[in-house]
Amino acid sequence: MPPSNQPDRAFVWALGGIALVTACRLALLPFDTADLFTDDAQYWLWGKELAWGYFSKPPLIGWIMGL
Repeated sequence: MPPSNQPDRAFVWALGGIALVTACRLALLPFDTADLFTDDAQYWLWGKELAWGYFSKPPLIGWIMGL
């Protein structure tokens, strides 16, 4: 039998499931009441003004949070 160009059924179901979960999470995001914890807020502020290093952490944390 020649190989078909159709995607695997399991792959299509997995991709559909991932898309459904992502859509549900994005739809519920505005209703999230969780605030930033102290260290999360600190990393977020570091990401707003990038520097080569910070008080107790290397710069990568602030850069990632700034994305």
